[in-house]
Amino acid sequence: MSLVDLYEIMSWPIGELDPFRLSVRMQVTRVVFMVGVKAMLDGKLSRDAARERDRERVLGERIRGFEQSQEQKLLQERGE
Repeated sequence: MSLVDLYEIMSWPIGELDPFRLSVRMQVTRVVFMVGVKAMLDGKLSRDAARERDRERVLGERIRGFEQSQEQKLLQERGE
């Protein structure tokens, strides 16, 4: 089952479902909840969030380093 399928099932309004669809929605809710709890307890969610926060900083540092090395290379080529 793809994430798109899960998203579609989770978007079904609970009050308007027949018994079969309600059962499917509850099973999907249980599975999504368990996967989320397992990831939280393993610390994966915290690591992923920290990595995403640090991504911009690290990318900025690498870009600045690249720009500085290019400037130095140009200055060396000019003989300065």
